[in-house]
Amino acid sequence: MAEKKKNRTEWRVYLTPELDMLIRAIATFQNQTLSSITQEALKDWAKKPEQQEVIDRHNLDQIP
Repeated sequence: MAEKKKNRTEWRVYLTPELDMLIRAIATFQNQTLSSITQEALKDWAKKPEQQEVIDRHNLDQIP
């Protein structure tokens, strides 16, 4: 088994079978990992105004 990357947190997520197949196909065609796609999607989600409001209100941008 491959050694886990340092400074990474492992998550378990549940997807519909349709979304799983779609994301895996896109990842293959674009030569990306599921981890890189997930990280990009979560970064985009965190940039949304409603998430930024929570981040600002609770000073979450100060978390190291």
